[in-house]
Amino acid sequence: GADYEESARTLGASPWQRFRYVLLPLMGPGLLSTAVIVFAFMFGSFEIPLLLGARYPEVLPVMAYRLYVNPDLGLRPQALAIGVLTTLIVVVLLWVYRRLLAGGRGR
Repeated sequence: GADYEESARTLGASPWQRFRYVLLPLMGPGLLSTAVIVFAFMFGSFEIPLLLGARYPEVLPVMAYRLYVNPDLGLRPQALAIGVLTTLIVVVLLWVYRRLLAGGRGR
């Protein structure tokens, strides 16, 4: 990155232009993959919201857990539907990420 930034500096790029046109495109794939991984992990996060989180509004994994362990067995299909919905959202997000990654490689 330092060579690219130095080249842009010698060509007269301002600090903002060096960041916008040199550093940001170089950091883009890493930032995108990190954001997707962190989002997928946090979207399915269960332990911390259950132990320390607010009761309202509940995050989806905690809501699914509470519905599943409820003595009313009629609520279990709702819990399983929430689990499937959470999984589908993460899978779709990963599919979009893969499409963006493949598009950046010129395929």
